[in-house]
Amino acid sequence: MIARRRPTRALLAGVTIFAGTVLAGCAQVPASENVSACEPADTVQTQREGGGSGPVINGDGVAEFTFAITTTDGTEIYPETSLQQDAQGNPAPVNVGILDDYGMVGIKDALQCAQGGETITATMQMQQIFSPEQFQLTEAQMQEEATVTLKVNRVYHSAATGSIAPQHNGIPAVVTAPDGTPGVTMPSEAAPSELRSATTIQGNGPKLAAGDTVTMNFSAFEWTSGSTISTTWGSQGPIQTTVGDTDDGMFGATAELQGIEVGSQRVVVLPASTVAAYTADGQLPVGSGDAIVVVMDVLGSTPAAQ
Repeated sequence: MIARRRPTRALLAGVTIFAGTVLAGCAQVPASENVSACEPADTVQTQREGGGSGPVINGDGVAEFTFAITTTDGTEIYPETSLQQDAQGNPAPVNVGILDDYGMVGIKDALQCAQGGETITATMQMQQIFSPEQFQLTEAQMQEEATVTLKVNRVYHSAATGSIAPQHNGIPAVVTAPDGTPGVTMPSEAAPSELRSATTIQGNGPKLAAGDTVTMNFSAFEWTSGSTISTTWGSQGPIQTTVGDTDDGMFGATAELQGIEVGSQRVVVLPASTVAAYTADGQLPVGSGDAIVVVMDVLGSTPAAQ
């Protein structure tokens, strides 16, 4: 096993505080939709098997995959593993861009233009796989060749897809950055005391039902200030939770996803009373007693029966 240096940039885990972005005025088509336009990285040569299908890893993308790294003499540097696992130990979806933080730039390059169901192999020098700034490589190791084997289980669209829905009164307007990161403009009114929800991008995938596992990116904002409380955009990966679960970690907001199609963007306004009801005694409510706006991009789902 190659020793890894202390990372030069902290790895992101879970949700992160969002610092802001330049926002576009309309929804963007995710790069994951542009299968035919995807250009593989020119730094590595890959072999692909399995006839993949669905969205494509284009840029930083979202995918479930495993990887293994073996030297030419058969030594396993990394047995088959994944960056993140679900509760059952299966590969969980991650933002492919996080491989930069792990110092595994060659693996990120080999994944470019991959689709779900593909197995990818690439042979390259260790210095192409691992960043010398983050791994302790000797001169000999840097020149040594190794084979990377990637099994891509599933690729997700990187943001909501579909048609933009009409604006709803009393619902914050959502604008998105080119990568899909949302920002909101609040209505000119006091924080509502009732729950509100609306679909702002209408997807065309399967409908969600109670008990389904949903994969999504989300951002949460304070109503009064418009400031971001937390977000999964730019972090290690989207979250997976159960639709309608009262313990969904989002103050029950996922109940508003029932009947919503995969690919949709759903906005839920949670009044302060709802947030307080989900807050343990003695803890400060998230949002400091303000209403909270949650913007959810539904990237994928798994039916409850599976």
